Amino acid sequence: MRTMSAEERIEFAVRFAATNLGQKREGDWLNLREDMNRFLGAGPDDEINVKLSESAYITASPEQEGISGVSA
Repeated sequence: MRTMSAEERIEFAVRFAATNLGQKREGDWLNLREDMNRFLGAGPDDEINVKLSESAYITASPEQEGISGVSA
């Protein structure tokens, strides 16, 4: 997995900020997880924990199937 360039990271951050997470389907969450891994520079074996706000977060670990820990 190649890391994002600075320009790609900014583009991702802008797209992510405009995203309505409440309208995501399961496949969208999987794609977002991959994009978030690249944005954070994480590898496929790293656990990800991203706090979006006081009440919303994304968490993913390599052993996990699907998405959990997503709340709003």
